[in-house]
Amino acid sequence: MPSNDEDRSRTVTHWNTVVARMMTPGVVQIPGDISVAEAASLLERERMPCLLIKDTELCFGLMTPADIVTKVVAQGLDPDDIDVRTIMTRPVQFIEYDRVIDEASTLMLTTGTPILIVTKQEQPVGVLTARELII
Repeated sequence: MPSNDEDRSRTVTHWNTVVARMMTPGVVQIPGDISVAEAASLLERERMPCLLIKDTELCFGLMTPADIVTKVVAQGLDPDDIDVRTIMTRPVQFIEYDRVIDEASTLMLTTGTPILIVTKQEQPVGVLTARELII
């Protein structure tokens, strides 16, 4: 049975791990004028937790399966008639790949977002979810 010191050591090691080691690599980025139906197909095909929507040069959003369910299906809307910019969640939270997990966790808690887009030199390179932090 591990001692308390060993448990503390594992915890410290986990929280000192950099974001790049825990993220899902790759980001699927789409423009804001894609239909929700097209985006849903892409989300399923790519097996990603979300899509990054680049609506304008400075306006980003995220679309998740939950957005599709709550903002389209539950409202009785036709996903072929709705652009993703209409249902995207904003603002998007970004974090650099070389930051420690503790910073990512704090950012998620303070902003209330369960998903961070991981960047390297300001370019999206991955996705970090709260679920990945728990596992």
